[in-house]
Amino acid sequence: MHMNCRTRQQGVTLVEVLIAVLVLSVGLLGVAGLQGASLNNSYSAYQRSQAVAMAYEVIDSLRANREQVIQSGIPGGYSDEWDDRIDTILTDGGIDVDIDPNGTAFFVLVSIAWLDDRTQLTGTVDCGGQANANAGASALSADACTRLYMVSEL
Repeated sequence: MHMNCRTRQQGVTLVEVLIAVLVLSVGLLGVAGLQGASLNNSYSAYQRSQAVAMAYEVIDSLRANREQVIQSGIPGGYSDEWDDRIDTILTDGGIDVDIDPNGTAFFVLVSIAWLDDRTQLTGTVDCGGQANANAGASALSADACTRLYMVSEL
């Protein structure tokens, strides 16, 4: 009677091991997916922090030359330099700087737009040069581009 019970138990341990390996592999696939999402989101956060730092840099450089900016607007070389830097820092980035005189105070609006890699779009989307949503951006680029707006008084 002991022999009959033992023969029915053969292979049960192997099935348990196979199920454990299956559960472990599904868990490892989940961890790999989370790692990929984490890397993608951390790069997106890096791009956003670079855009904020660039906006502060633009505002600080305008404040340093406040009198010149108030009298004659933004110096020509500045906007070219900012465009070049945004293109190297952000994916398909663009920057737009507007000065708005409001009585005795002058306000500056810095608009930075870039294509966030998380959108995973197919086709061509142009965020560069279209930082301002009113600058003729297409409906596709308006939805696909991440935008940062910063307003400050000079």
